[in-house]
Amino acid sequence: MKSNKPLPKLSHTVKALIVAVSAAIGGVISRFHGGGFIGGFPKVIKNALWAAPFATVVYFSVVPLWVVLGAFVLCLAGKATGHGGGMDLGTNPKEPNNGRSIERLEYLVYWLYPYLPRYWYDTLCMAIYGLAATSGAVFAMLYAGRTTEAVIMTLAGLAKAPAYMIGRRISVQYATEIGEFLTGVFAFVGLACVYLLIVS
Repeated sequence: MKSNKPLPKLSHTVKALIVAVSAAIGGVISRFHGGGFIGGFPKVIKNALWAAPFATVVYFSVVPLWVVLGAFVLCLAGKATGHGGGMDLGTNPKEPNNGRSIERLEYLVYWLYPYLPRYWYDTLCMAIYGLAATSGAVFAMLYAGRTTEAVIMTLAGLAKAPAYMIGRRISVQYATEIGEFLTGVFAFVGLACVYLLIVS
């Protein structure tokens, strides 16, 4: 049973520290998910490692356990949908259905493929994949009536696109690695902000 005793007020320094540590953890988890640091781990474990912090923050929003579990499953499944077809941001000559397979969520926007430059098509795909990976927290916040928090988690997921855009601007050689790391940084900064709003 959760206590109704109010939590102590956090100082600005502590809040900043929570955001910074969360950003670092998110970057490491996301890069690890992409194959960095240690190899050989099953993808399902990596997906669960990604989803667990989102479910934990959802728990603090005082929702039923099934909502917490649902958030975990949605974030896990969203992270598992893949993004290989879009992470090159239009630089790979392989096209969807012509050199590479269409990703599962890519079907949502594939109808736009003939009308968008490859760069912006891939960017749109990456935004959708990122949102899928935070979708459990988005829906949970909406269920809890926390619209601001839901918007933050939506933006944190969509930020996967600019993460890869920044990565490619910094280094073509290490664009994927930087993009993976920044994807986690942006998502977990959003998650930390949501946590601080919940406990404040």
